[in-house]
Amino acid sequence: MDTATDLKKRIHEFIDHADDRILNIFNEIIATEEIEEEIENFDIPDWHKKILDERMESHFNNPEKTKNFDDLLKSKKERWTKT
Repeated sequence: MDTATDLKKRIHEFIDHADDRILNIFNEIIATEEIEEEIENFDIPDWHKKILDERMESHFNNPEKTKNFDDLLKSKKERWTKT
């Protein structure tokens, strides 16, 4: 089995001779990893967590007052396309 060092060496050698298609694939992999890392490290401020908690509590205490997202979207489209 290849060690991490062996794999890195093999990848470096491969990239040195890779065409644009392969380089773009590697670039997309790197970009995806960077985005996932940003998401993992994203922190919601406490003030916003409080608002979310209040809204969730309201929803659970009054589920009959909530709307399905599709229904809400439909009503908003109807409202704004009438003008």
